[in-house]
Amino acid sequence: MDNAETHRPAPVRTEETAGQTGRYFHIDVEQPLAPVAADAALAERLWTQALELTGLKPTPPPVLRDVT
Repeated sequence: MDNAETHRPAPVRTEETAGQTGRYFHIDVEQPLAPVAADAALAERLWTQALELTGLKPTPPPVLRDVT
């Protein structure tokens, strides 16, 4: 295999993708998220556990956006 076959171009930020969060792109094609990535209860548990493990003061988790 030569270099051209093993390397793909880097993703390009376009007007369509600018400002989007909570989305996953492979190169420039949006991919569906795994169900675990959209699990709000799991995200809250992870946030709480991270605060406990780091010893940081409890704070509300970031605002969750609908990513479906």
